[in-house]
This record gives sequence, C-alpha cells and structure tokens, in this order.
Amino acid sequence: MKKLMLLITIMFLFVVQMFPQDWPLAPEVWSEPVKLDSVFDIPYNWVESPSLTKNFDTLYFDLGDGVYTSIKHNNKWCDPIKLNSYINPGGAATHECSISRDGKRLYVSGWGGYGGGIFGNLK
Repeated sequence: MKKLMLLITIMFLFVVQMFPQDWPLAPEVWSEPVKLDSVFDIPYNWVESPSLTKNFDTLYFDLGDGVYTSIKHNNKWCDPIKLNSYINPGGAATHECSISRDGKRLYVSGWGGYGGGIFGNLK
C-alpha cells in the first residue's frame, strides 16, 4: 500500500512538472490596512468578532463582557457603548456578532444555556 501511494505521488509530481499551470491573478485589489482609532485600545480586553453596517459607519463587537457599538462621526470612531440587556441578558457571555443583510437585526452567539444564539432589533 505504501509503495502504491509513493508511486501515485511520484506520478502526480511528474504530471505537474510536465504541464505547468499559470493561474490568473485575482481581480480584487486590496488597500493598505488602516489601524482603528485608539478608542478600541482597551486595556485587559480585546475586540472580538467586529461587524460593520453596510455604510461602514457603525461597528458592533464583543469585548468579552458583552456586545458594544461604536459610531463613526466626522471620520472618527466614538467611544464604545455597551448595548442594553436585550442583547446582553443577565451578564451572559456573548461572542460572534453578525449583522443581518438588511442591517436591521444583530445576531450574537451566547455561552451557556442560550443555545443557537441571541438576537436583537437594531432599528
């Protein structure tokens, strides 16, 4: 069995060398990464699972103790605000924020007895 696998591997490498493939470049063009404002540089915490609205002006994210939001005003992000208890029920640990396609609902996974997830209306 080992000899057969070795033979197949050698044949594959031979075919790949005989018929090289030039793959086309992807059409996407990526810009230089932009560091977020220092407002998100929170000691002893991390910004997890950020999710932007389709206008790129509102950010929802998890800080480990709940879901927060920040709004971009005059090209600067405002201080994060913790969302209400409908999103953060009873101090339950949350993670993985995701905004619906229409931007009207926020989905959040919850640790513990919350199973499939928690959601709340944004508008």
